[in-house]
Amino acid sequence: MKAERLLSILTILMSGKRISAAKLAKDLEVSVRTVYRDVEALSLAGFPVYATTGRDGGFGLIEGFRMTGQIFATGEIQKIISALDGLSGICPASEVEALRRKFALLLEESNTRGVSCPENRIYI
Repeated sequence: MKAERLLSILTILMSGKRISAAKLAKDLEVSVRTVYRDVEALSLAGFPVYATTGRDGGFGLIEGFRMTGQIFATGEIQKIISALDGLSGICPASEVEALRRKFALLLEESNTRGVSCPENRIYI
């Protein structure tokens, strides 16, 4: 549950807009204190979260932050790409293809990580 919430907060923050703790708490159906703990956990995990005070204050991610495919294992990316085929009848083909291209880029990126990615290691 907490991991899901942390990913939700991260996704919201990646939209590029600042959001208040109260708004996050309402959207995620948790207390404001829980939001503060979760944002602190994201910060401790290395995500560049910042907070501003005042009327238009809130949480945000430092401009230019880009999430890489490092959060996905190579096999997970391949499964996501395969699962996108099931969306063909539901979503416009152009949208599905755009998603496939994005995940294919993540797959290429994860393959170039080499030894840093355990799935790409060869043991002799």
